[in-house]
Amino acid sequence: MGKDLRHFLQLARAAGPEFYVEAKKPLKPTLEPFVLQQKLLKEGRFPVIYCPEIEGSGLPLVTGLLGSYELLALAMDLDPRKLGKSEIGEEFFYHVSSVPFLLRHKIIQTSDDTGALRGCGESQWCRSCRGRR
Repeated sequence: MGKDLRHFLQLARAAGPEFYVEAKKPLKPTLEPFVLQQKLLKEGRFPVIYCPEIEGSGLPLVTGLLGSYELLALAMDLDPRKLGKSEIGEEFFYHVSSVPFLLRHKIIQTSDDTGALRGCGESQWCRSCRGRR
């Protein structure tokens, strides 16, 4: 797993513009970050969006940190270009095995490459719920 947020942002930046976008001008906090995110969404892109200057704030804004399976793979120090969504999901569940069983299976169970969310027992590949249908 990545060390911290700074490390993850460095990984995303190094991975290229499909994973990381930085706003070049100060943004108003009310709608401008959302509008930028929507424009990228319409292009079929789900990168981390880093806004170093937000009007009226001394802090930067970061959004879309885990907006795609590929970003989730980066957060786990995996190469997202070599893995499918199912493999990324399986790796994620392997890493969160310390999360209590009910929380892990009722809330964040992912399925196949469709990106759909499903409850416990509906996935063939989940190591934790095999045989518990």
